[in-house]
Amino acid sequence: MSWNVVLNKFTEMKSKALETGKDIWGYDSTEQTCMNYWVSLLDAGAYKEKLEKLLHYLELIEEGDFLLVRYANYTDVLSGEKESMTMDEFWDMDDGFYRECRSVVINIRKDELVLAPFRKFRNLNESEETSYENIAGRIRAASCVEFSD
Repeated sequence: MSWNVVLNKFTEMKSKALETGKDIWGYDSTEQTCMNYWVSLLDAGAYKEKLEKLLHYLELIEEGDFLLVRYANYTDVLSGEKESMTMDEFWDMDDGFYRECRSVVINIRKDELVLAPFRKFRNLNESEETSYENIAGRIRAASCVEFSD
């Protein structure tokens, strides 16, 4: 288990695909990525549907042994046309999975993070989490505050 929820979800999907007994490397990476292929190997059901929905909001690019994972297609949430959730709910779902999807790169053969950028953050007063009152309270209670530019 890793500290990174994206790597954890990747290894979970790979493990579930391995459990099918099928060749998890039997796909054409110019047609689909490993994650898309692994989900296609699973039997129909709620778990597979959940993973398909998770993948819907991602842009996946596979090159050699490397997979880039980043959030995309979330305009469905913003417009409210296809999803009935707020942006806060979107960023927080699945243990903050999408917050970590800011161009994470995984070595798909070694199950290792190659690149893990800062997680998604919101601007001051853009959400309840980043309201001025909450931020001021967190700063007052902090033993250390770090700023990055």
